[in-house]
Amino acid sequence: MIGTWDQLKNGGTVDIQTGSQDAEGQHNTIIRGCSKFDDLLEMYLGIEVKKNTNPDFVTDVQTTWKLNVGDKFEYKLPGLTDTEKNDDPEVYINTPDKRG
Repeated sequence: MIGTWDQLKNGGTVDIQTGSQDAEGQHNTIIRGCSKFDDLLEMYLGIEVKKNTNPDFVTDVQTTWKLNVGDKFEYKLPGLTDTEKNDDPEVYINTPDKRG
């Protein structure tokens, strides 16, 4: 597990990243740092790692179209679902490489 502290997010948040569902549950950890005066600071935390699956579209996204040159086309992406309601989903769209 990797954890990061964000003091500005929701009044202070520790984000935990893990690639295993085995990490779900209660864990104890220590966050260490130094003050501006080189004093060692330690914060002992009990952290509950909750289940978090990725957001997903409610239906399949259409990925191919047949268009004529000069056609204008609009496509509305399907809605997103987040089972645990603990994500802020983002969608990134790229244009394909030119094919020759």
